[in-house]
Amino acid sequence: MWAETIESRRACMSEEDLRKFDFLHEQVEVWRGTSNKRGIKGLSWTLDEKIAVWFAQRFCSESRVPLLARGMVEKRDVLAYFGERNEQEIISGKVVVMSVTKLSDIPSVAPGPIVTTWPTTKPVAPMPTLNLI
Repeated sequence: MWAETIESRRACMSEEDLRKFDFLHEQVEVWRGTSNKRGIKGLSWTLDEKIAVWFAQRFCSESRVPLLARGMVEKRDVLAYFGERNEQEIISGKVVVMSVTKLSDIPSVAPGPIVTTWPTTKPVAPMPTLNLI
């Protein structure tokens, strides 16, 4: 169930997180990293692309390809913002996935370059199921 009031959203955020949330634009670009295509449709996103890349590569293997999703969400559809652990986490089930990028295979010492991007042909409904790979 979605939070209907500002008060219910704000109940779970710290004062510092509330201040940062208040400064978000009405449309927010978010990122999500995963090593499984089913992981693209999650609730937890980040404002920081580098954090998403880290999440994409942390459990990748020969059978788990690192993927980076870029999405957009309306501020009114953000349930919470959490700045702890330096993740700049956005919680929302209404993110529209704009593109999914396959990152280079298993990272060695440094993350590899982005090798392939699949833009969605149109905005995907919230909580999409994508068959991109």
